[in-house]
Parts: sequence; structure tokens; C-alpha cells
Amino acid sequence: MKRLCAMLMAVCILFSLVACKEDEAVQSETTLPGQGSTKADEPVLDETKYPALPIETTAINQDIQKESANPADSLVAVSLTPQQETHCNDKGDKLFTYFYQNILIHMPDAPDTATVISDYFLEKKAEADTYANTVRKKAQWDGWDQDQNWSPYTFELKYAPTRLDTKLLSFSGEYLADTGDARPDSSLTSVTFSAEDGSVLTLSDILTGDEMADVLCTMLLEKLAEQDAKKVNYLKNYTEIVQQKFDLSDEGDENWYFTDTGITFYFSPNEIADDKTGPIDVEFSYTQLRGIIKKELMPKEPPTYSPFSVNAARKDQIQTNQFNQVLTVTCDENGDGVSLFAGATLYNVSVKMGHWTLTNKFVDDKVLLAANRLTEKDLLLIYAQIPDVLPNLRLSASCGDGQTRSYYVFQSGKDGSIILIDQV
Repeated sequence: MKRLCAMLMAVCILFSLVACKEDEAVQSETTLPGQGSTKADEPVLDETKYPALPIETTAINQDIQKESANPADSLVAVSLTPQQETHCNDKGDKLFTYFYQNILIHMPDAPDTATVISDYFLEKKAEADTYANTVRKKAQWDGWDQDQNWSPYTFELKYAPTRLDTKLLSFSGEYLADTGDARPDSSLTSVTFSAEDGSVLTLSDILTGDEMADVLCTMLLEKLAEQDAKKVNYLKNYTEIVQQKFDLSDEGDENWYFTDTGITFYFSPNEIADDKTGPIDVEFSYTQLRGIIKKELMPKEPPTYSPFSVNAARKDQIQTNQFNQVLTVTCDENGDGVSLFAGATLYNVSVKMGHWTLTNKFVDDKVLLAANRLTEKDLLLIYAQIPDVLPNLRLSASCGDGQTRSYYVFQSGKDGSIILIDQV
């Protein structure tokens, strides 16, 4: 009888230990940075001002694999602050709007390179000012006695980062002028920089040999020939125009840019096809480009492991001085301050502003921030009008599994807390 009682007591003790372990596991899974932690160097919410927000509205944590993480690369990031200048006539009627970006490169381990690249975009902005002034003068002339059917003219120069890492920084861009014609005038552009010294890379800089230009040109012409003839109406001399792009003795404006998956070649509207066709682009994967472009320009393989963890909060809930790098974009000086930070290293991070179509689809309008990675010590800070009905910001990032995850960022209509909603 005593032996039976002893066995029953042992079983009870075993079950009580298991229950305790399960309680501890649940508690560890729902702990935010700064909650239940004694690490002095960990970013924390300022709980003297505001209580911690509920876990479901501020943090997303997912374990992907169970292998050791690769060390994070040096930070390579860009902030693209949208700006606009509006000109009116004496009566206050809007005549012209100029849209552009203040582009700033962030490379803490290579500040000189960051300065060189940032200065390049300042020069491009100065060139765009000249074009914008021409459109503004035309608007003043055409709209001096405007009627109700007259629409203000616009000019826009915008860039979007397409690949950022410790090897290179690549951007696509567009000049867009609307002067009341049936279609706005659009001209595409691009630029790729060496992450080592900030120099602009030309086609000859990225090829393994000059003879590869002809190989790449042939590949592109073959792809263009595969386009649906019902949708693409090429100009008669489009072949010669394409071949000129690969003439290494006369390299001018490049018509290509790097992406995370390959290289995209593009042509502006009316460049090789009629106006109805619009822009044309063709991408070749890095697998297709092996032996054609230099091996050292290939992107690194993704890390073998990295848990996915991202957090959002109001700016006044965060102690910004506990982060090593704070990347800021001010879309609206009177807007809400949104803080985005990681609980583990994320890769290919971007924050985009967009709008919703009538078919309930979110369309990206502009890139606000982008970075090759985001660690626990990096903070993204955005000042913008954040709606509480339909979100206008989208955060995207990837981790060890190589898949990109996207979340809409907006605030609760109940308490103003910042909410992350998974994009489905």
C-alpha cells in the first residue's frame, strides 16, 4: 500500500513540473523587448509614459529554422523623403506641382561612400529643377486664364532602390511630366553604384569580358522577339536601338539595374515601341547571367537561419537613444510618429507608401525607406498621417527562409496604438 501511494505521489509531481514548464514557455513566447528582461542594452518601451501595447498589435515573431545565425552585414540603407512644391496664380488657383525626393544614403561603416552617392542624387535633383522650371513656365502661360476643365501641370522625379548590399546599390527611376496631353511624358532612368567607393558602374564594369556585351544583347533581342505581337508594336529600327545600348565604346545612360533576383533591362515609352505599348522591361536571373557578369557582383546567399520578429509602436513609446542607428523619414511634420524595429535580424527591408484601388488592391506609390538588413539595434522612424480605416504604409522584409513577408501599418481607432496586419 505504501509503495502504491509513493508511485501516485511521483506521478502527481511529474505532472506539476510539466505544467510549470508549459507556463514558462507561454510566458517566454509573449515577452516583448524590454518586458521581463534585465539586459541593460536591449531597446525598451518607455513604460513610465505609456503601458506596453498588447502583443498582437505590436510584435510578430516566427521561428523559421533551428540552426546558428549568420553574422549581419554592415548596414546599407536609404531614406527617400517625399517633397512637393506647388505654384499658384495671383488668384490662388493651382498651376503647377513639382514632386521629388530628398535621398540620403546611410552607410555607417563607409560614410565617405554614402556621401558620394548622396551627392549624386543632389546633382540629379538640380538637373530636374531645370526641367521642372520649364514645365512651370508653360503652366503659367497656358493656365493664366484657366477654365474649369483645365488641370494643373505636374513634374516628378522619383527613384526606388532595387538592390542594396555591401557590394552595390542599384536604383530605378522615372521622370514624369504631365502638361495636359493625352498621356504624361515618361522617361525611365537608373543608376548603380559600387558600395566600395560610390562610383557609378557602367555595363563594361559588370561584365566578365567585353565580348559578353554581344552575348547579352543577343539574349535580350531573343526575349523581345518573344513578346506578344498583339500587345507590342515595335518600331522598325528597334533592333539597332537595342544594339546601341550594348556599344561599350559609347556608354551613356544605362538601361539596366540590379534586383535581388537578377538584372532588369528596360526601355522607356516610345523608345523601341509605339506610345500605346508603354514601357518594356526584361529580367534575366542570376542563374542565366553566370559567366556573363562578374562573380563578385552576385548577391550573397541568404543566411541559414534567422527568426522573423518585427515590432511597431508610437514614437513616444520608444527610447530612441538605445538604438545604434535611427533612420528617419518625415512625410508630414505634423504626422504620427511610427517606430518600426526588429526582434531579430531581418533582410531586404522596405517601407512603402501607397493607396487602395477600387478593386481593393494596395498599390505602391513610393519607397520611403529601404535597407539591406535591420537588427535589434536599428530603428525605422516615420512621420506620416496614419489612417485608422485603410492603411497607407506597407512594411516588407525577409529572414532565413528567403520568403518576403509584408505587413500593413496603421493605427487603432480605439486607442491610437500602431498595428501590424499581415498581408494576405
